[in-house]
Amino acid sequence: MTVCRFFQRLDLSNGVPVRRLAPIRSVPPLRDRHLPPLTPRQAAFLVFRLSDSLSADEKQLLSLLSQQPDVAPAIELVQDFAALVRQRQHHLLDAWLQQATDCSFSPLVRFANGLVQDYQAVKAALTLSTFRGRQAPPNQDNEGV
Repeated sequence: MTVCRFFQRLDLSNGVPVRRLAPIRSVPPLRDRHLPPLTPRQAAFLVFRLSDSLSADEKQLLSLLSQQPDVAPAIELVQDFAALVRQRQHHLLDAWLQQATDCSFSPLVRFANGLVQDYQAVKAALTLSTFRGRQAPPNQDNEGV
């Protein structure tokens, strides 16, 4: 006998009318069952990409991810880091590292700690101008003189 049936019988024996519970409503699915779930790698790729290059579905998915309270600050930090690297803003690296190491999202904290361990290389990569993987000449105008 279940607890619910026990109380129903107890209520009946005491003259209390039996209460019928409302039927359980079906909850809409959170994701399409025909599509595979989003992997961490796919989520990271989605967050790193420029918003101009995202499809409408990807923008919607990123918006849904950004609404998650435990992930939203990490998404913002990752996008800030991507912009920092793309625009080579080496002067913002220290502040970003501080924010990322204080973040509650452990994968991002591990990433930031790895950058701290290789700080000199990361700083140099953001500071030095490169040309096809090699350091660009200081003044290309004087090349043949």
